[in-house]
Amino acid sequence: MDTMKAAVVVEPGRLEIREVPRPVPSGPYQALTKQEAASFCSSTDVKIAFNELPFVSEYPCILGHEGLGRVIEPGEKCRHLAVGDRVLRSTCVLPGDKLGDYTSGWGAFAEYGIVTDLQSMIEDLQFRADSGMTVQHMQQVVPADMPATDATMLITLKECLSSLQDAGMKPDKRVLVVGDGAVGLSFAVWAKILGSPRTVIAGHHTSRLDHGLKLGLDAAVDTTGKTLAEAVPGEQFDIIIDAVGDGKIVEQAMAVVAGWGVIAVYGASMKMQSQVDMLAMPVGASLLRASTNEPRAHPQVLAACKLGLVRPKDFYSHVIPLERAAEGIELLRSREALKVVLTME
Repeated sequence: MDTMKAAVVVEPGRLEIREVPRPVPSGPYQALTKQEAASFCSSTDVKIAFNELPFVSEYPCILGHEGLGRVIEPGEKCRHLAVGDRVLRSTCVLPGDKLGDYTSGWGAFAEYGIVTDLQSMIEDLQFRADSGMTVQHMQQVVPADMPATDATMLITLKECLSSLQDAGMKPDKRVLVVGDGAVGLSFAVWAKILGSPRTVIAGHHTSRLDHGLKLGLDAAVDTTGKTLAEAVPGEQFDIIIDAVGDGKIVEQAMAVVAGWGVIAVYGASMKMQSQVDMLAMPVGASLLRASTNEPRAHPQVLAACKLGLVRPKDFYSHVIPLERAAEGIELLRSREALKVVLTME
């Protein structure tokens, strides 16, 4: 059996590089890829590694969901994927499946992966065009000249842009983003690009808040020991993004959301429960569980990158090889890193 190296969470709190089975395409619409790079989701991947995310709890699992793979063997019915195409969300094991003895932690931290030519499947009536969003919908091709490390950032940028749009972003909306990691910064930068007259980021880390100001945000506030109302006295916001996934943020956001405003929860964790007094919400305000639409946002994000409106390099700080994946987790847990990218080539 052919094998490859992959970053495996053997058990909660223990990440190892192991030899695992190389994935094999399961049909004519799939293509084998050679992984170029994959970035750590500063929140999700670390939470999976320590069994702190409700959606992934079976181990050993192969980590990573922000991968980029280069097609090396397209299936015989692949018409929209060709050798050399570079595709996002390449994974060696899809959620719910297994690769040998290994379950899926989304499976991008490996030397090889699989992508699906969904467009050809739809054209051949092998997949319903109106079906719900799947990983395969998110497997889009990126430009040949984009650095692999930058390309992995497109996933975060697409998620944040589409979530912000679904929260009702318009040029007159005042935006507060709670969370100063790569996701929070992405949300805030998109808000400014889309015309927000007042964009504020809130968090606990001085270097990240300073980085936000350098990226053009209107204000960056430290919420250490403070409620949101204390951190932004007298202000109200039309859109508040919880980029962390903490029920207490929702509770505090009630005091600073404007009438007809939106509190959108993007982050996910074990702390998402909250006590919300709906009578305390301003008239017309709403609470939204944020959604993402990567296919819709893909051309928009590529255009913004090409025009220099957004720079992927602004959202990651460290690049290390796959073999040092465990170090990447420690860099993120210690907050030394903003975001870490693993390279496989």
